[in-house]
Amino acid sequence: MIVRTDLGFEEYNIQLEEADSLPVIDLGKPGKPLYIPAELCDIEPGQHYFGKLGPKEAAAMLRSTNGAPGQRLSEWGSSRFGSVPATPLLHAFGVNVSSQMSAVPARELPAPKVTYASSSAVVQNGWWGLQDVQFHCSGKVSNWKILIVCDDTHGITPSDPSLLGFISAFVNKCRSKGLDLAPRPSTILETDQLLSKDKDSARRTGAVSQISRTIELFGDMQLIDFILILLPPDGHLYSGVKQLCDVKFGVHSQCLQLRKALSNQGREYYLASVAQKLNTNLGGINHLLASDAMGWLTEQPTILVGVDVTQPHPNSPAGTPSVVGVVASVDSDFVQFPASACLQKSRGEVSDAIPSRRSCFRLTRL
Repeated sequence: MIVRTDLGFEEYNIQLEEADSLPVIDLGKPGKPLYIPAELCDIEPGQHYFGKLGPKEAAAMLRSTNGAPGQRLSEWGSSRFGSVPATPLLHAFGVNVSSQMSAVPARELPAPKVTYASSSAVVQNGWWGLQDVQFHCSGKVSNWKILIVCDDTHGITPSDPSLLGFISAFVNKCRSKGLDLAPRPSTILETDQLLSKDKDSARRTGAVSQISRTIELFGDMQLIDFILILLPPDGHLYSGVKQLCDVKFGVHSQCLQLRKALSNQGREYYLASVAQKLNTNLGGINHLLASDAMGWLTEQPTILVGVDVTQPHPNSPAGTPSVVGVVASVDSDFVQFPASACLQKSRGEVSDAIPSRRSCFRLTRL
């Protein structure tokens, strides 16, 4: 093995076993790279990871932090929260670290009443059920399609009994919530077998092109109310399909994971959630806050505005832009929030001339 340094080349008597399969790791400083074979490196436990987490890692992180502070303290131990045992050195400097977590005084605000077309929902602990409720305002859907995206791990035919059972359950759930949905899709199409991941680009551009060609077979998009798309669990396919429908074809889409759609476990709750999303996408109103909770917003014509900035993560290439997103209400019920997004100079929001993402944005009254 030969390593290049500022002083030239240094040679080590090390036989690499994975030289052709593992990458090298840059352990140098900015502008002064120092590349070391990965098989010669060990990662010490407890290292911070500054890159973007994958779906499995993100889900595991959320599960580990989804609990009350006291529960996490008992499961993890105080050392993970920065608590250190008393030492003579700390005592010498008059430092004493308590093993008790800080208690912050707080109060719990009463939950507002959530109303539906002919009933109200009981809000408890930040959530409420959807049993026996109908949406305030629902649209009429006479022409809808189904697209089945098939890859090497997921696939189903339009005549499969499990798919027909799902369609029946989906229609019944939507109708029970008030949607005037046609009893069956006008067309069901399936894609060809998608290119496998090892033969496609990292972002599955080839597979997305295959899906695009199948969507074109549905015909005039202006005559379609929405397309129900059954997908394998692949983030690149999902983002590609949403861009196709929103940007290229200009048609509403509702994406579902094929595995979840065909599963009988928890189907009632899953389909109720899908019905909510579909109704909102079609311009309907699912639920509203009771008038006594909305009075302070409706005293004058009001717009609710939300602004956020996503900065490049530390491992992004130099010059990667920041992404700015803005949403604003366009109706008196504060249900519809069209969005706008744009790119700006990398970390430009930290300049004095541009408000920080941590700035407080107040209501704008017209």
